[in-house]
Amino acid sequence: MLKQIRLTLIIITIFILCGCNAKIDKHNIEYFYNPYTQKIVLYNTLNHKVSLWNTTMNQFQYSVDNQGMYVDGNSVSNEFKLISFKDNTEKEIVKFNKNEGAFPIGLIEGKMYFIHSYYKENGEEEYNKRTLAVLDLKNKNIQNFKYTIGLIDYGAVNKTSIYYSIYNADKDEYSLMEISNKGIEEKPQMIMDSIKNGQILIHNDELYYAKDDKLVSDKREFNKEAVDFFCNNSLIQFY
Repeated sequence: MLKQIRLTLIIITIFILCGCNAKIDKHNIEYFYNPYTQKIVLYNTLNHKVSLWNTTMNQFQYSVDNQGMYVDGNSVSNEFKLISFKDNTEKEIVKFNKNEGAFPIGLIEGKMYFIHSYYKENGEEEYNKRTLAVLDLKNKNIQNFKYTIGLIDYGAVNKTSIYYSIYNADKDEYSLMEISNKGIEEKPQMIMDSIKNGQILIHNDELYYAKDDKLVSDKREFNKEAVDFFCNNSLIQFY
């Protein structure tokens, strides 16, 4: 427990430095998102105690581009909802159908793009149905892309395109795909094949992908670590 608290405090310090922290409420509780555990944590600024926002078993929160929105989902009940926080109070935006998972990969111009998963009543995923989807936050309409079926593990979005990686279990490798985000009728194209890690990141519209032990783009490269993500203009990594 002590190790976990220390790790959380380190993460909180990092987010204060890079500007990803939430506001303090009237009870002196500050809300933070921990990308390492994929959970929202509460930090009491008076007694310095750390606790989970939701203590339900198998409950996780998936950040939507650090915009104060999260998909709150349970990996056993397979119930998911999109939430936001105003004055550190939860507001439900969309509740997804039961046995449908939503794993956000980006937010562009009022539309949330996500990996859409489907589950049987016994909890098993129907892998042949996994696809990309888009949620219009204005009218709450959800649409699946028609030609993106596959074991999609990672994804990222910029102003014009969606990048995603498909896992090939037989070869234990990934294919990196690109599709226009203009509409669900668009068709994807493969831009790279036979890569061993499917991780994708986008920062300032620049695509980074995992290559061996590096995160590379057309302009830069970094050492890849266990957890990598961009926060404002900083690359945050956990070893």
